[in-house]
Formats: sequence, C-alpha cells, structure tokens
Amino acid sequence: MNSNILFATPCWHIQNQPVPEGAVEWALEFPKNNPGQKQSNRGGYQSQYLPFYGCNFPYEEHIKNLLAFFPSYIIKEWWLNISGPGDYNVKHNHPDSDLALIWYITDNYGTLRLDDPNGFTRINLYKAIGGEYGYTKGLYAKAGDMIIFPSDIDHFVEPFTDNKPKISVAMNLCFTGDMDRLRNTLKESKILED
Repeated sequence: MNSNILFATPCWHIQNQPVPEGAVEWALEFPKNNPGQKQSNRGGYQSQYLPFYGCNFPYEEHIKNLLAFFPSYIIKEWWLNISGPGDYNVKHNHPDSDLALIWYITDNYGTLRLDDPNGFTRINLYKAIGGEYGYTKGLYAKAGDMIIFPSDIDHFVEPFTDNKPKISVAMNLCFTGDMDRLRNTLKESKILED
C-alpha cells in the first residue's frame, strides 16, 4: 500500500544569509521620513506600501539574489515593519498576489505563526496517522533569513517581548510568464510531484 500527502502548502525558508551592512541602521532611520500606517499591526511601525522597482529600495539586488531560484516574477510592493515590546500583527493574508515574503533584518524570535488551512477539519486524521498537527505552525527565523509562503495562507505575529527592535521587510510576489519554469522549480523543490 502506498501513502501520499496531497495538497501540501509550499513554504521556503532561505537561511544563513548575511544581513547587508547598515540594514539595521537604515530601517531604524526610515520611519523619520516615511509615514506609517495601521494595517495588521497593533503597535510598532509599518510603513506605507511602496513599489519595489524604481523607488530606490537599497536592498533590491540582495533580495533578487535570494530569489534567483524562482522563475519569472515581479515584486508588487514592500513595506517595513519594526516591532517593540508588546507589538503584534493580527491574523491576515495578502490578497492579489501569489506569494508573501518576509525578509528578516533581525531575528523573529519565533513570533511568526502560519495557520494550517486544514487544521480545524483534519486534526483527528493528523493524530491518527502520526502526523504533525495543530492549528498554527510557528516559524523561527534568524537575521538575514527569508520566509516565503502562499499569500492566501492566514498568518499572524505574536506579541513581541524583547527590548530590542524586531525588524522585517514584507513583500508581495506575483509570478509572470514562464509557467513551465515555475513547474520545474516546484518539482526540483519537491513541492510538486510528477
């Protein structure tokens, strides 16, 4: 008898990447000249949504290098998040894009949580087959890491308790054009089976 897992949710965790020199200082200076907004954030700073291309985002090349394994894509927008003690983000998703990306300039201290889209309806099944179960999955990221997941996955950020700032840049990515290359990339990542 064969057993397969179908309909898995892809998630990439790009690890062990250095944070470009000056990134923390850039992020901490950014709010002084750029108004914030209240979206999913409760406390802290979240910048306005900004276009990725042509807006002098200082780490554009760094981000493109981290994403070199993806096929043809565009990054629609980016925004800066700075959290302090007690700050958090309520459950949300990112409509009108294919993937959500979070690039961590500092550690995330395990505060990012992704909801299992099947967690409420399959918990007994997961228990019975000995699989991992739970309604949410916490993801730990170190400074320099990037986490990428489908933008329709509900996610939230738990309250932050450390006294140091927690800094990330979030982005929305859309695939364009070469869907054969996308399928090959997903197969090579063991996300899509033949």
